[in-house]
Amino acid sequence: MLTSSGESAYLAAHAGMALSYAQFINPVGGAEAIATYRQRFKPSPQLTKPAANVGVFVFCSTSEKK
Repeated sequence: MLTSSGESAYLAAHAGMALSYAQFINPVGGAEAIATYRQRFKPSPQLTKPAANVGVFVFCSTSEKK
């Protein structure tokens, strides 16, 4: 489940789903959202342990010029 505010962390934990925090949308609160998710996680048939990741925004270039 994707979250940028942290509210969906509660839903993902309750449903036993994986969580992805959208750091590229909201750079504040990611660590807290993932900590809450891990603390409240309830195993499900699909996922026995919490699984979380963070989506970040990155610029890439083939040139070394800034």
